Amino acid sequence: MEVPTKTHVIIGLHQEDERIQGTLPRRPYLDFGVAILKRDSDGTTLHHYKDYIMSRDCEIECVLEEGSYIVVPRTTGCAIKQQTATQPETVQLLKPNGQPTEMFESTTSDIFRKFDLVISNTIDFKEFKGLYDIIGRKITEIEFRQNILPKYCTAEGGMTMRGFNDWFTQ
Repeated sequence: MEVPTKTHVIIGLHQEDERIQGTLPRRPYLDFGVAILKRDSDGTTLHHYKDYIMSRDCEIECVLEEGSYIVVPRTTGCAIKQQTATQPETVQLLKPNGQPTEMFESTTSDIFRKFDLVISNTIDFKEFKGLYDIIGRKITEIEFRQNILPKYCTAEGGMTMRGFNDWFTQ
């Protein structure tokens, strides 16, 4: 982060709010903090830090002089579960009736929000192609418009979250 003049800053880190359906049982809050490092010709020095806190958010407030800084989120990961059994935990994605579980829907909703780059509540071809690229598959815009959009809930040429959940379930 480049700071052109002496500036008062507030930097906040936020974890997913527990009010989002299914968040806490699946992803308890991690302890986290933040460090601000100042870069100069001699290297990098610690300018300011906020120690670890077990909370949804962590804020740091300080004055930065003109210069170049690095903001570093930190965690010990103490809330990450260690596997206790030799067998991996089995997670049910679908209920016996074939409907997705709450955890599955919550996870696909998270994925949808990460690919809805312009926050339009729809995923257009470019955003959908980004997902396909990550999973190692190819899709053309014609295939998206002819094979995907007609099958799933869409609005104005993009896939809605409901359509995305249906597509992901299938």
